[in-house]
Amino acid sequence: MKENEFISLILPLKDRLFRIAWHIIHSKEEAEDIVQEVMLKVWKRELPEVTNPEAYCYTMTRNLALNRLELKENRNISLMVGYDQEMYAGPFENMVQAEKLNVLHRLMAGLPGVQRDIMQLRDIEGMSYTEIAETLRLTEEQVKVYLFRARKKVRESCLKLENYGL
Repeated sequence: MKENEFISLILPLKDRLFRIAWHIIHSKEEAEDIVQEVMLKVWKRELPEVTNPEAYCYTMTRNLALNRLELKENRNISLMVGYDQEMYAGPFENMVQAEKLNVLHRLMAGLPGVQRDIMQLRDIEGMSYTEIAETLRLTEEQVKVYLFRARKKVRESCLKLENYGL
Protein backbone atom coordinates (compact mmCIF):
# COMPACT_ATOMS: atom_id res chain seq x y z
CA MET A 1 0.00 0.00 0.00
CA LYS A 2 1.30 3.42 -0.87
CA GLU A 3 1.90 5.96 1.85
CA ASN A 4 -0.65 8.50 0.58
CA GLU A 5 -3.35 5.80 0.26
CA PHE A 6 -2.63 4.61 3.79
CA ILE A 7 -2.77 8.15 5.19
CA SER A 8 -6.01 9.05 3.41
CA LEU A 9 -7.93 5.73 3.72
CA ILE A 10 -6.70 3.77 6.72
CA LEU A 11 -5.22 6.21 9.24
CA PRO A 12 -8.51 8.12 9.82
CA LEU A 13 -10.10 4.83 10.96
CA LYS A 14 -7.73 4.56 13.93
CA ASP A 15 -10.12 5.94 16.58
CA ARG A 16 -13.10 3.91 15.37
CA LEU A 17 -11.01 0.74 15.29
CA PHE A 18 -9.85 1.47 18.83
CA ARG A 19 -13.42 1.87 20.06
CA ILE A 20 -14.46 -1.40 18.45
CA ALA A 21 -11.54 -3.27 19.99
CA TRP A 22 -12.01 -1.58 23.36
CA HIS A 23 -15.71 -2.39 23.40
CA ILE A 24 -14.91 -6.07 22.93
CA ILE A 25 -11.93 -6.55 25.26
CA HIS A 26 -12.36 -3.67 27.77
CA SER A 27 -8.65 -2.94 27.97
CA LYS A 28 -7.12 0.27 26.66
CA GLU A 29 -3.64 -1.17 26.21
CA GLU A 30 -4.82 -4.30 24.41
CA ALA A 31 -7.14 -2.28 22.18
CA GLU A 32 -4.22 -0.03 21.22
CA ASP A 33 -2.12 -3.13 20.44
CA ILE A 34 -4.87 -4.54 18.24
CA VAL A 35 -5.23 -1.28 16.30
CA GLN A 36 -1.47 -1.12 15.82
CA GLU A 37 -1.46 -4.73 14.59
CA VAL A 38 -4.24 -3.99 12.11
CA MET A 39 -2.42 -0.91 10.84
CA LEU A 40 0.80 -2.88 10.35
CA LYS A 41 -0.97 -5.71 8.53
CA VAL A 42 -2.75 -3.30 6.20
CA TRP A 43 0.46 -1.34 5.59
CA LYS A 44 2.42 -4.47 4.64
CA ARG A 45 -0.34 -6.00 2.52
CA GLU A 46 -1.41 -4.89 -0.96
CA LEU A 47 -5.19 -4.56 -1.01
CA PRO A 48 -6.27 -4.50 -4.68
CA GLU A 49 -8.86 -7.28 -4.19
CA VAL A 50 -10.54 -5.52 -1.24
CA THR A 51 -13.48 -3.43 -2.42
CA ASN A 52 -14.10 -1.75 0.94
CA PRO A 53 -10.90 -1.24 2.97
CA GLU A 54 -12.90 0.28 5.83
CA ALA A 55 -15.02 -2.85 6.28
CA TYR A 56 -11.88 -4.97 5.90
CA CYS A 57 -10.20 -3.09 8.77
CA TYR A 58 -13.31 -3.31 10.98
CA THR A 59 -13.56 -7.05 10.38
CA MET A 60 -9.87 -7.58 11.07
CA THR A 61 -10.08 -5.52 14.28
CA ARG A 62 -13.15 -7.38 15.48
CA ASN A 63 -11.60 -10.78 14.76
CA LEU A 64 -8.30 -9.93 16.45
CA ALA A 65 -10.12 -8.58 19.51
CA LEU A 66 -12.32 -11.66 19.78
CA ASN A 67 -9.29 -13.93 19.41
CA ARG A 68 -7.42 -12.04 22.10
CA LEU A 69 -10.45 -12.12 24.38
CA GLU A 70 -10.69 -15.89 24.04
CA LEU A 71 -6.97 -16.36 24.65
CA LYS A 72 -6.59 -14.09 27.64
CA GLU A 73 -10.04 -14.45 29.25
CA ASN A 74 -10.00 -10.79 30.22
CA ARG A 75 -12.00 -9.55 33.13
CA ASN A 76 -14.69 -7.01 32.30
CA ILE A 77 -13.85 -3.52 33.44
CA SER A 78 -16.47 -0.84 33.91
CA LEU A 79 -17.36 0.67 30.55
CA MET A 80 -17.11 4.15 32.01
CA VAL A 81 -13.30 3.90 32.08
CA GLY A 82 -11.80 5.85 29.21
CA TYR A 83 -14.93 7.84 28.36
CA ASP A 84 -15.18 11.43 29.50
CA GLN A 85 -18.49 12.37 31.02
CA GLU A 86 -20.16 15.59 30.07
CA MET A 87 -20.42 18.19 32.76
CA TYR A 88 -23.79 18.29 34.47
CA ALA A 89 -25.35 20.59 37.02
CA GLY A 90 -24.17 18.74 40.09
CA PRO A 91 -22.87 15.54 41.63
CA PHE A 92 -26.32 13.94 41.87
CA GLU A 93 -26.98 14.48 38.16
CA ASN A 94 -23.52 13.11 37.35
CA MET A 95 -24.22 10.01 39.43
CA VAL A 96 -27.64 9.46 37.79
CA GLN A 97 -26.21 9.88 34.30
CA ALA A 98 -23.31 7.53 35.05
CA GLU A 99 -25.70 4.91 36.43
CA LYS A 100 -27.97 5.16 33.38
CA LEU A 101 -24.98 4.73 31.08
CA ASN A 102 -23.74 1.80 33.15
CA VAL A 103 -27.16 0.11 32.95
CA LEU A 104 -27.33 0.68 29.19
CA HIS A 105 -23.89 -0.84 28.64
CA ARG A 106 -24.76 -3.76 30.91
CA LEU A 107 -27.97 -4.38 28.94
CA MET A 108 -26.05 -4.21 25.66
CA ALA A 109 -23.47 -6.65 27.02
CA GLY A 110 -26.30 -9.08 27.79
CA LEU A 111 -27.39 -9.22 24.16
CA PRO A 112 -26.43 -12.15 21.94
CA GLY A 113 -23.09 -11.58 20.16
CA VAL A 114 -24.31 -10.58 16.71
CA GLN A 115 -27.00 -8.27 18.06
CA ARG A 116 -24.51 -6.62 20.42
CA ASP A 117 -21.97 -6.13 17.62
CA ILE A 118 -24.57 -4.68 15.25
CA MET A 119 -25.91 -2.30 17.89
CA GLN A 120 -22.36 -1.18 18.70
CA LEU A 121 -21.48 -0.60 15.05
CA ARG A 122 -24.72 1.18 14.15
CA ASP A 123 -25.61 3.21 17.23
CA ILE A 124 -22.19 3.96 18.69
CA GLU A 125 -19.87 3.87 15.66
CA GLY A 126 -22.47 5.25 13.22
CA MET A 127 -21.82 2.76 10.44
CA SER A 128 -24.37 2.26 7.66
CA TYR A 129 -26.36 -0.94 7.21
CA THR A 130 -24.30 -1.77 4.12
CA GLU A 131 -21.00 -1.37 5.94
CA ILE A 132 -22.20 -3.49 8.85
CA ALA A 133 -23.43 -6.17 6.46
CA GLU A 134 -20.04 -6.28 4.73
CA THR A 135 -18.16 -6.29 8.02
CA LEU A 136 -20.17 -9.10 9.60
CA ARG A 137 -20.84 -10.98 6.36
CA LEU A 138 -24.61 -10.68 6.65
CA THR A 139 -27.32 -9.32 4.37
CA GLU A 140 -28.68 -5.83 5.00
CA GLU A 141 -32.05 -7.34 5.88
CA GLN A 142 -30.44 -9.53 8.54
CA VAL A 143 -28.65 -6.50 9.96
CA LYS A 144 -31.92 -4.56 10.18
CA VAL A 145 -33.73 -7.47 11.84
CA TYR A 146 -30.96 -8.06 14.38
CA LEU A 147 -30.75 -4.34 15.16
CA PHE A 148 -34.52 -4.10 15.62
CA ARG A 149 -34.51 -7.08 17.98
CA ALA A 150 -31.54 -5.74 19.95
CA ARG A 151 -33.08 -2.30 20.38
CA LYS A 152 -36.43 -3.81 21.33
CA LYS A 153 -34.82 -6.03 23.96
CA VAL A 154 -32.80 -3.13 25.43
CA ARG A 155 -35.88 -0.87 25.41
CA GLU A 156 -38.03 -3.48 27.18
CA SER A 157 -35.32 -4.11 29.77
CA CYS A 158 -34.95 -0.36 30.41
CA LEU A 159 -38.70 0.01 30.88
CA LYS A 160 -38.74 -2.90 33.33
CA LEU A 161 -35.93 -1.30 35.31
CA GLU A 162 -37.58 2.11 35.37
CA ASN A 163 -41.05 0.83 36.23
CA TYR A 164 -40.26 -2.01 38.59
CA GLY A 165 -36.60 -1.69 39.52
CA LEU A 166 -35.88 -5.29 38.49
